[in-house]
Amino acid sequence: MISTNRLRRPNAQMLHSQVALELAVTCLAVVAAAALLRALVLGAGIAGQSWSASFLIVGSQPLVLPLQLLPGGTREVVGRATLADLTTAVLLLILPMFILSQPTRR
Repeated sequence: MISTNRLRRPNAQMLHSQVALELAVTCLAVVAAAALLRALVLGAGIAGQSWSASFLIVGSQPLVLPLQLLPGGTREVVGRATLADLTTAVLLLILPMFILSQPTRR
């Protein structure tokens, strides 16, 4: 007879995998929110008006730096938001959809 406790309790590897996945999704959400807020703050033109907006711009600079180095990356599109700012925000918002669309192997 198979014990019901063995069937219900997930093994330690599965729990570690689930914790790692939730941690990765949370980190991705924080980074995507920072990129989106950066694009909104720069697009609205309120980047230098408050310390919090300036802190957000400086803190999220490493996110957009690789795209700013490409040709056309520093071109302003909406307000002070550059092509690199908008591209980073869009890519980080689309990334979870791409991950979720992939079939899982079991």
